[in-house]
Amino acid sequence: MEITVIDNFVGKYTQDYLEDTLLSFEFPLFLNRSTVLGGVDYMQFTDSNTVDIPQFIHNFVKNYNFVSNWTNLVIPLYLRLCEHLNQDYDLLRCKFNLNVPHPSVTGEKYYTPHVDTDLPDSIVGIYYVNDSDGDTLFFNSDKEIIKRVTPKKGTMVCFDNTVYHAGQSPISTDVRGVINFNLIAKGLVC
Repeated sequence: MEITVIDNFVGKYTQDYLEDTLLSFEFPLFLNRSTVLGGVDYMQFTDSNTVDIPQFIHNFVKNYNFVSNWTNLVIPLYLRLCEHLNQDYDLLRCKFNLNVPHPSVTGEKYYTPHVDTDLPDSIVGIYYVNDSDGDTLFFNSDKEIIKRVTPKKGTMVCFDNTVYHAGQSPISTDVRGVINFNLIAKGLVC
């Protein structure tokens, strides 16, 4: 699967509702001291441009289980993504990541390139909650950037789980919010 960018993945009303809700003071966020959760060895992809800084997160689905009272916010996007892919998938994981400017991040610095899961037949979807800087970068096996996507509210990017990717901190905007989906083909639940 190639890296696919879908503008206006959901309608304007839903885009605004998600942005207003997820970026409100009422939405619970939790500090994660790293932008990558671990598992696969990512040190092979680190270089002088790689930074690992804290981010705020909210888990909706973890290991196929709904773990949030707010999960109903993301289910329509998950169903729409399955519809777009023309295949049923199980939702392995879904979380909201919120990044803020960080003094150590300037220019072309980026978070640790990674894959979200090493499970076969998996798809990643990244939904941009708001317009911001802090691109998502995609890498080939030689650690070269092959594509970059600037966060645009309402856009979904989907790609095969084997594609290494990394985000960047916002510099000129106050926050960068994304909803990250990890889908696995039905019937492959471990």
